[in-house]
Amino acid sequence: VAGADSLLIGSERANDAELGIKTTLLDQRLLLNANLFWTVVHGYQTNAYDDVNLTSYLTNAGSVRSRGLELDSSWRPLRGLTINLNGSWNDVRYLSYEDAPCPAEVALRPGAPAACDLSGHAVVGASKWIFNSGAAYQWNLENGLQPYVNGNYAWRSHAVGTVDDSREAQLPGYGLVNLSTGVRGDWGKGAWDVSLWLKNAFDKTYYTTLWNSPNGAYTGVLGTPRTLGMTARYDF
Repeated sequence: VAGADSLLIGSERANDAELGIKTTLLDQRLLLNANLFWTVVHGYQTNAYDDVNLTSYLTNAGSVRSRGLELDSSWRPLRGLTINLNGSWNDVRYLSYEDAPCPAEVALRPGAPAACDLSGHAVVGASKWIFNSGAAYQWNLENGLQPYVNGNYAWRSHAVGTVDDSREAQLPGYGLVNLSTGVRGDWGKGAWDVSLWLKNAFDKTYYTTLWNSPNGAYTGVLGTPRTLGMTARYDF
């Protein structure tokens, strides 16, 4: 049982060090940015699951270390065309989490411990690798209209799905493709925009969130399937 002590949540305290660089090249048509970071969070707050009362509660999970590298770039090789690439490597782990909840494959065994030591394990929901790329092209017509096309690919690697780091509750890596096309123009004192868009173009099946459920089960939320739509807006 979590007990009354579970209602007493300590504050988070973070120590952070960063080293970055920003550059502009090719007559300001190419932007390159990089950032190294190292962060330690003491008293890290996260959600745990009480198997007896069948409820989630907020708790402190010891200390967490996040270290990694972020890269960001933007290139305009042609008039109207912009290409963006960015990515990150982020190693996020518990430095200490000695009283963590046990995963179902441990908690449901006879004589299971009341808590498990997850020190050194990856933090829930943190993908080690993330990559995003996008391209946008816009051109101007003589009548003042501005047609455009956009494309984006976003990928992230495997992540731990629940705070207990169960082998049955892992989030596989996945990549998504989003596409859109439209036209913009001026009207009166404002501007209008009509676009046709396609999200998750290849209908990738993926989970966005997992959580603990009664009797050792795990429940997840599926991401948005392939979706086609249209948006019309007017800004004034």
